[in-house]
Amino acid sequence: MKYKHIIFDIDGTLLDSSKAASSSLQKTVKDLMGLDMSDEKAYSYFGLPTIQTVKNLKYPDIQNFLDVWENNFQALWNFIRPFNGVFQLLNEVKKAGLGTGIVTSRNRMEIILDPFIKQMLPYIDHVVTSEDTVKHKPDPDPLLEYCRKANASPNDCLFVGDTDCDSKSSHAANIDFVLACWQSYHSNSHESAFDNVLFRPKNILDLLPILGLGELTHVNNGEINMIDVSAKVNSLRTAYAHGEIHMDRYTIKLIKEDKMKKGSVLTVAEIAGIQAAKNTSSLIPLSHNIPLSKIEVKASLKEDFVKVETMSRCIGQTGVEMEALTAASIALLTIYDMCKAVDKSMVISNITLLNKTKDRID
Repeated sequence: MKYKHIIFDIDGTLLDSSKAASSSLQKTVKDLMGLDMSDEKAYSYFGLPTIQTVKNLKYPDIQNFLDVWENNFQALWNFIRPFNGVFQLLNEVKKAGLGTGIVTSRNRMEIILDPFIKQMLPYIDHVVTSEDTVKHKPDPDPLLEYCRKANASPNDCLFVGDTDCDSKSSHAANIDFVLACWQSYHSNSHESAFDNVLFRPKNILDLLPILGLGELTHVNNGEINMIDVSAKVNSLRTAYAHGEIHMDRYTIKLIKEDKMKKGSVLTVAEIAGIQAAKNTSSLIPLSHNIPLSKIEVKASLKEDFVKVETMSRCIGQTGVEMEALTAASIALLTIYDMCKAVDKSMVISNITLLNKTKDRID
């Protein structure tokens, strides 16, 4: 089947928010009700609107519970991250010409306040929140509301979610469903209950050729192929990427105070990123040797991680996303190398292409 629309849940599908969601709920239940809630019990409420969760818990003052829960959730905001590959996925789905949507149990304000969702919205055609329908998942109404907004048939849609609630809603709406199984809380028994399971966001991209929406350009019947771009006209091309390296707060302190034995960590990382971008074609076998006109690499300290942001630009016949991604990757590896003597727990994550553009040159 060739789908015309891909619809996404947010929490557990686009965003890794399980720790913030479950821990904040558990703390709220403990604070207001004096009860200990297990991880498994907390997970059972995933996919429900927050107000429905409070009703199910039978807490008398719903608004007070919601206010306390929201404060506890905000205190854990630093634990929320987009899953690796999500921005690339959204970009490729849009490039393939598909309609895109979000169907979520969040309310509108929760969408507006989320900085990561704000970055995703340019790739999304329609958003359905808990305030857009009277009934919510697991009922079919939210997905059918998307179909109404997008003027789409359920048969043309694929819904990607991570909970039983999502699955039941999808099946009730006669929309095909795949389980986003890139969350650590999914067990093997949970996975086995579903016919279609994806283990990484990029697995959806793997479906595109099957759906007739694209093909692999660098491989032809098993033979490698460097794409001939000579027929393309020169354009002003720009790409943006970022990545993170999470580390102990003491390590952050040492970097901030410039006390690492190898030198100024952020400065060396930025230089390494620029050098790497200029050598991308030597590192990535089938990429083109591009005459770069600009590379920017910015490394900045956060509370418990370093964020690297990159921009690459050229006037040429092919894109510069690999240069931006290479710059981010090598800058992060450089930080790892310079700090590994004092911190063995560092984790590099969320290396993501944020956006790329192509503008005509008159």
